[in-house]
Amino acid sequence: FPVARDESDGERQRFGIRRIGLISRDLLLAEMMSRMAKQTLRGEITFLASEAKDVPAIANAHIDVVVLNSETLGAQASMWTRRTVRFSSSPLLAMGVDNDLEEAVGLIESGAAGLVTREQGMEALADAIGRVILGEAVCSPQVMRAVFARLAERSRDAVTREIDPEPVLSQKERQ
Repeated sequence: FPVARDESDGERQRFGIRRIGLISRDLLLAEMMSRMAKQTLRGEITFLASEAKDVPAIANAHIDVVVLNSETLGAQASMWTRRTVRFSSSPLLAMGVDNDLEEAVGLIESGAAGLVTREQGMEALADAIGRVILGEAVCSPQVMRAVFARLAERSRDAVTREIDPEPVLSQKERQ
């Protein structure tokens, strides 16, 4: 995989080169992503992590976006997302997401700036990478509705606790 070049930020910005970090256990996908980054995004994969122990190194990786392959991480995708967001200031895009709303909302709650499902393909992934780099949130309307519903529920719960807190009972009152 390409190694980050020693180019200045000015040179990188002038030529529009996008540096992409990839977290995936699928090396074939990493090769496909590398080709897509060069051909479609004028970019390159400059960081690759396939083990959890590799993720902290992302803090020094100077990348524009992190793409996390949730398909290969399975039930641990949210944990990997939280860990990556902790070490990287770059936006994170989760790819290979099921159409399961709970999984999608969990990834967003963990810090993902966008989601691309398994069915969407490489063209949609390239578009989402560009949009996330620009600061946009990327996900389907169904996922967005589920996120807003979860936020509304939490807000209602917080207001209810604030307005009608559970009374504090003394030891004698509890008996």
